[in-house]
Amino acid sequence: MARCLSIFFLVSLFYLCNSQLVLAQKKGSSKKKPAPKSVSKPSKPAAKSESNSSPAPSGQIMKLIYGDVFVGPSMNFASGDYIDYQKLYYGTSNSNFSISGTFKNQTFFTAGAQARVFPFRKPESPLSAISFTAGLSFLRKGFTHEVLLVNTSLDYKDETHLKEEFDASFLASHVMVRYGKRLYAEAGISIDWFLSGVRNQELLRKSSGANAYQGPFETTANVDYNLTTKTMNSQSLGWVFGVGYQITDMFGARFFNNLNSGFFKDSKLQNYQPSLQITVSFP
Repeated sequence: MARCLSIFFLVSLFYLCNSQLVLAQKKGSSKKKPAPKSVSKPSKPAAKSESNSSPAPSGQIMKLIYGDVFVGPSMNFASGDYIDYQKLYYGTSNSNFSISGTFKNQTFFTAGAQARVFPFRKPESPLSAISFTAGLSFLRKGFTHEVLLVNTSLDYKDETHLKEEFDASFLASHVMVRYGKRLYAEAGISIDWFLSGVRNQELLRKSSGANAYQGPFETTANVDYNLTTKTMNSQSLGWVFGVGYQITDMFGARFFNNLNSGFFKDSKLQNYQPSLQITVSFP
C-alpha cells in the first residue's frame, strides 16, 4: 500500500512539474509576441517629416533663376520734330528748282543677355507663369536722309545730292514682367545709355549734257562728325515689349520692340526698333 502511495506521489509530482513548465512556456511565448512592435518601421514617416522640414538643396533654388542670351536683326524707324523740320527743305516757291527727299530706315543687329526669376513655383497656380526679367542689350539707332536739288532753269542737267546719316550706339538696360511659359508676353521699361556715334554728311555735285557749263563734271565731298553728349542725350527712358515662344527648354524665338523718344538733346526724335530674335536659355 505504501509502495502504491509513493508511486502515486511521484506521478502526481511529475505531472505537476510538467504542467508548470508548459504554463511557463506559454507565458514566455505570450510575452515575446509583442516584440515585433518594437521594430523601427514607423521611423520612416519621421524621417519623411524631417526631410520635409529640412531646407531645399541649392540646386533646386537655382531653378528659380534662368539666363537668356539673344541675337537677331532689327530695323530702326525714326520720326519726330527733327524729321518734320528737315522736310521743310522740300517746299520751295522757286520754279527754277525742284527739291525732293527721302528718309531711309536702317537695319542693324542687336544682341544681349538677361536673367529671369520665377518667384512662384507651384505648377497648379496661375502665378507660376509670372517671371521678372532684368538684362542688357546692345542697340544701334539712326537714319539716313537724302535730298535732291535739280536746277530746272538750265538747258542741261544740273543736280546737287545731299546725304546725311546718323549712326549711334547704345547700351539698353531693361526690366520687364513676363507672363507665360511656352507662349509668353512681356513688357517693361528700358534706360538707353549713349555710347558713341557718327554723323556723316556727303555732298555730290554733277552736271551732264552737251550744253553743260565748262563740260560735264562730278565732284563729291564727305565729312564725318563724332556724336557726343553735347548733341545726344546721355541716357533716356523708354519702353520695351514683346511676344515669344519657347520651342524647347533651351531654344526659343521672340518679336521684341524698343520705343524711345530720347535721341537728340535739343530736338525730339523718336526711335521705334522692332527685332526678331533667337533666344538661348540656361536653367
